[in-house]
Amino acid sequence: MPDVELFAIRIGCLLVLDKVYTEGHQAGPEDQQRARQISQEIMRRIRESPIVVEEPKEDLGPTGHWSDVTVFGQEPPKRAALEFGDRVVFKAHWPRKNQELFHHSGPCLEDFTLTYNGAIYATTVQCDKPIDPSYSFLFGREGHRILKAILAPSDQWDLEVVGPSPMGPVFYIAFADDPSEYSFGRELIREGDTSESLLVMPRPAVANPIEAVGDVLEELFFPADMYYAAMIARLGFYHELESLYSSFDNATKLYRGTLDPLPPDPRRWLSRVASSRKLRGAIGMAYTHYAELEEKRAAARRMTDLAARAFAGHPLLEPHRSSPGDEMADVFEWQGHHILEASRFLVEESRSQRLELATWQGPLVAALIGGGAGALVALLLGG
Repeated sequence: MPDVELFAIRIGCLLVLDKVYTEGHQAGPEDQQRARQISQEIMRRIRESPIVVEEPKEDLGPTGHWSDVTVFGQEPPKRAALEFGDRVVFKAHWPRKNQELFHHSGPCLEDFTLTYNGAIYATTVQCDKPIDPSYSFLFGREGHRILKAILAPSDQWDLEVVGPSPMGPVFYIAFADDPSEYSFGRELIREGDTSESLLVMPRPAVANPIEAVGDVLEELFFPADMYYAAMIARLGFYHELESLYSSFDNATKLYRGTLDPLPPDPRRWLSRVASSRKLRGAIGMAYTHYAELEEKRAAARRMTDLAARAFAGHPLLEPHRSSPGDEMADVFEWQGHHILEASRFLVEESRSQRLELATWQGPLVAALIGGGAGALVALLLGG
């Protein structure tokens, strides 16, 4: 038996999205039944997959349930994601020919243990030394590729990867006869210089290393869940940002359409009045999306703070406690002052145009009345 048993873990997120349950749907008993059926179908697929070499020992625990998530770039943007009542663990043989890094020059692992709860997955491999950094990220991606090979395609659900996939850190768990003498082979202490974390446990005190790895995963799943909840909140922010830009773009197009000189023709004047009203509505919509965008940003901040607190103090996650904030930096650094200033300009222009339209209102109404009276007189005389 070697002096050390070494395990590497990567964590990611793969959502199971219902094709029926969408935003605005009123949840009812039939949805719980559907969640149960989909959970059972997922378990059946795992058990019958030819790449699964060791099936889950037990069925899923309590029935899964749906939770609303934002998926950027999809319609509808709000989807329902299935969350299992428990985690499912199985082993898979994933041949090198199936792997994303097929042409990797170094060693390529083929035996993986997957732990999955319907959202968060952990890919665990046993290795005899630290994995080459150029491959360590890719072996984490193989986790969701294995799950997608087993669970897709389906006429009942979609699969959606939430990035970054996997999370930045690669976790190593070592079981050594003498932990004080174990050398990992790479410097892992300097914070910020590495994306690796190492936990060394005394093998004589651990009856079953596989179960011990499972216990560590159980502690990692909650911080990972907080981390990816922040990433999903980030998607919500960008969906609202897209809506803001779209509404502002619509307002500017309507504004350009009102720049021509006001015509004395009554029909064209009425058309300009309608355009002016549409412009005011579009500007109001842009303001609404801006307010909702700031609400999304505040929600993303809350989730990021929760993830950072979950990372803090954890022996494997503490060195990466800044990771949630780093991933969300683009959300917090985005500045919308230019949109607000441009919207204020359009408001002022819209107000000026309303005043200009009002100056034409009296003569045009008189012309309309005069035209109507003339037509009536002509009708009477002709009669």
